[in-house]
Amino acid sequence: MQNSLLNPLVFWSQTEGQISLKVDLKDSQVDDFTCTGSRINFQATGRGASGSQEYGFTLELFGNVSPDECKFTTSDARVDISLKKVTPSWWPQLCPPGTEKLHFLKIDFDKWKSGEDETESDEEKARLDDQRDILADYPDVLQRLQTQELGYRKEQGKKVYLALYNLLQFVGFLYIVTVLGLRLARDGHEATHEAYEAVGKAFKFCQLMQFLEVLHPMFGYTKGGVLAPLMQTTGRAVVLFLAIDTDERVQRLTIVAYLFLVWAIVELVRYPHYLMRLVGVHVAQLEWLRYTLWIPLYPLGALYETLVLLRAAEFMEATDRFAVRLPNKWNVTFDMALAIRIYVLVAILPGVSYLMSMMQKARRKRLRSRSKKLA
Repeated sequence: MQNSLLNPLVFWSQTEGQISLKVDLKDSQVDDFTCTGSRINFQATGRGASGSQEYGFTLELFGNVSPDECKFTTSDARVDISLKKVTPSWWPQLCPPGTEKLHFLKIDFDKWKSGEDETESDEEKARLDDQRDILADYPDVLQRLQTQELGYRKEQGKKVYLALYNLLQFVGFLYIVTVLGLRLARDGHEATHEAYEAVGKAFKFCQLMQFLEVLHPMFGYTKGGVLAPLMQTTGRAVVLFLAIDTDERVQRLTIVAYLFLVWAIVELVRYPHYLMRLVGVHVAQLEWLRYTLWIPLYPLGALYETLVLLRAAEFMEATDRFAVRLPNKWNVTFDMALAIRIYVLVAILPGVSYLMSMMQKARRKRLRSRSKKLA
């Protein structure tokens, strides 16, 4: 059952004795959580797929849970709900038979575990958790859930797509860095004037592909918000397609070669890091680079972007390129050179500050949690 509030994404998993719900709400505050036998009500204010709103849902459960042992915990990224089954058993589904399919409810196969003997030691439980496979233990349950929701297959499809996307982007930026590096080593400073001619097409392709990263969180392919990737991708697109691609004089500027190198080096670390996480491989050095390399490169890239835009504005001003002057049939005037200078003041400087604060927060959270696990 659903209520009138917006529904957050909810991922569920189970053991023989417990149901776990993961509510995809960031920076949330739970306003109401009640559990009565086979029914739970949840309401919270937080940031979900539709932005900062009030979210909620009501679920009728397949079996009974103990109200006194139902609890929730909140974190920056989600709300975790734990429900204790009255009678330990495997439920074939979360809701009763005949319940209308709930679009916001997904299966969290990554956290799905098979049951364990209460008499086993903690070490034995941990070992068995790694060895047991729900596909082998309860194939009928899994097949039925897959038929109803296709959650597992869909999730696997997402992972394959994201792996291919990250691999393609890595290869693209590796090509860019390799070509620029070889040309600089061979021709020295002169190579900087030919940087756009050498890698411009490849860079435009990779940049257009990055707009998919704005759609990924919108469609649930990745976690996180839309604002940060939208700002970064749109900002680069303005510099690449408006300032550089439209003027050969800008393309031959030395600063363009250095800007391309800064952009590409950042991505040369980011995409392998994402790819390793997708396949479940942790590379400590790569993770450290991902959350550290941006510290010098983000402000340096912002400086180069500003210089390129201001230089492009000078060329546009001298030739009246992309300018609309009076008189004309629309009776309007527009100065692209002035618009670019305003864009630098109101978008690049505040935008870089916002992105750096987001990255700093992610760095503290990621590296600190990793150091705690190692301790």
